[in-house]
Amino acid sequence: MNTKFFRKSKKVSQRELAQHLNVSRTTYQSYENGRNEPNIDTLIKMADFFGVSVDTLIGHDNHIVDLQTVSKNQKYVIDEICLCFDR
Repeated sequence: MNTKFFRKSKKVSQRELAQHLNVSRTTYQSYENGRNEPNIDTLIKMADFFGVSVDTLIGHDNHIVDLQTVSKNQKYVIDEICLCFDR
């Protein structure tokens, strides 16, 4: 799951997110570390909190790109696409 990525991008702590989800911090931490999986209701709450689909949250769609693994040409194309959205 991409929960750590989204949590950090929202600049919230594990404790804050756990409170929002009505779970303990250690329970949330186990989701983030892959030791446990949230139920569907919790997944939906997380997705709503982050403003993404459940598919995106669990990594089913690959719209998140690790820029460390792309070629210079691919990075150029990504940068150009992002510029289009900034206009």
